[in-house]
Amino acid sequence: EYVTNYAIKCGYKDDETDIKKLTSFIAKKCVDCQADISSQTVANWLNSGLPANTASARENVYRLCFALQLNANQTAEFFLKAYLERPFNYKNINEAVYFFCMNNGLPYVEAIRIISVINSMPIIENPNADEVTEVIGANISEFKTENEFIKYISENRSGFAVNNKTAKECIKELMDRCMEVA
Repeated sequence: EYVTNYAIKCGYKDDETDIKKLTSFIAKKCVDCQADISSQTVANWLNSGLPANTASARENVYRLCFALQLNANQTAEFFLKAYLERPFNYKNINEAVYFFCMNNGLPYVEAIRIISVINSMPIIENPNADEVTEVIGANISEFKTENEFIKYISENRSGFAVNNKTAKECIKELMDRCMEVA
């Protein structure tokens, strides 16, 4: 339903129930923006439902969002309501770049280029690096230029390796409180 609705917003004018035409339209959009998703993959999604919950399927969903020209808010909604997954793990370089690009109207090819630039940079150890995922996302949402964004990622990338720190701290606090009661 969401794929169809966004395809219509993106210019699809044929029968909404014609999976072959819809698949062809989406596949062409993917080719046009250089987001390589096979027609078979798109057809499988439209015929069978949700893509698998894998890293490669998640990447394909981002490619689909770029192909359908979704912005960051639309992509977040698509992930939550159509793919049933959390959008934008800001500690994942690719997803942080996708968020930056979608938030600033940059196409998929620019996202791939920026990812390549970031991946070629050394990781600088920074004990003050941002580690809280939502803080990272809030900071990225403020950047309007590629240079600002890349500088931020470069300075804070070492903090991206710290996962689930906030959750672990909350669990430890809850365990301590439970032990007091027990």
